[in-house]
Amino acid sequence: MAYIEHDFPIEGLNKIAQKEGNAKKPIYQMHKWWARRLGSVFRMLILATFAEDDIHPTELWRRFYTRNQLTVERDGKRVPPIILDPFMGGGTTIVEALRLGCKVIGVDLNPVAWFVTKKEIEAVDLDALDAAFKHLEKTVAPKILRYYKTTCPLGHPADVMYVFWVKKVTCVGCGQDVRLFPSFRLATKGKEHTVFCPQCYHIFQVDTLSDEARCEECGHTFVPGEGYTSRGYYTCPACGQRERVLDAVRRKEGPPEAEMFAIEYFAPPASERVTTDGATNRPTTMTWPCSPRPRRSSCGEKTSCSSPGRRYPPRAAATRARSTMATSTGTRCSTSGNCCVWQCCWRRFCALRIGTWRKR
Repeated sequence: MAYIEHDFPIEGLNKIAQKEGNAKKPIYQMHKWWARRLGSVFRMLILATFAEDDIHPTELWRRFYTRNQLTVERDGKRVPPIILDPFMGGGTTIVEALRLGCKVIGVDLNPVAWFVTKKEIEAVDLDALDAAFKHLEKTVAPKILRYYKTTCPLGHPADVMYVFWVKKVTCVGCGQDVRLFPSFRLATKGKEHTVFCPQCYHIFQVDTLSDEARCEECGHTFVPGEGYTSRGYYTCPACGQRERVLDAVRRKEGPPEAEMFAIEYFAPPASERVTTDGATNRPTTMTWPCSPRPRRSSCGEKTSCSSPGRRYPPRAAATRARSTMATSTGTRCSTSGNCCVWQCCWRRFCALRIGTWRKR
């Protein structure tokens, strides 16, 4: 009897799977695949399938974290097992089985699935790949990046990395728009949650999503983990009406309208900023003087880009962002001579009031 037939380390694997789900392995980012399965789960499935019936859990986890060469006995010899995946999709089974030394057979009717999996397991000439990326960056990136520009609250040009959207329906009780926020959380890093106030859309950090939080900007109190929609129903914040989301959608022709409500952006330090000369179309460096380290109340980490007199990026820049795809990356700014940039622009969130940005 195989180990998997009577036991499986679900609790320990769940913790690993949750981390991988938030940042998938690079090989699986080669191409988007719908319902992408997690490599850690399939690695454990394969190991548990070929593990001895009486294996100790400690030994199973040791194999999980070390290089393995699985074998089975056939005709008196130890040979690699053969694994068939007749619906291979994005190729998770194929990749993880090869990593464990198995022979694999993958089948799928979708030619995209075949092509993606084939490229995931093929040998790669890294120098040629880097050259291809640099060529694309030189020829295509400038044409695309111009649609992903905004301005930091301090006036510095910034690249839009991520755009947050929310769908909305009309309340059957009072006719007001209800934005279908399942929660008011934007991001989680470690034990710190970045949330936004549903009243004024100010962004700040909290330690827990289940306790009541008070907005530093407008004083509104709310529970960050409890949005306006749950289990297929919405609750109108204006009148308290509760209705199935599907029923609200059916009352109106077409899909629910989507609305942009926040962005994440990156602004490089002054020493790395580059712009394009309009006359020659050649890149030219730009520098901006950085003020001394700003106080937390005006431009600090906790206020996350709230600065007096200029809280929101210009509407003109906002309307150019037409996709939720992140198109720019960068390295962390040095704090030497770039204090305000580091605090205000390094992968920080900038809240927008509802209605400030409109999809064009």
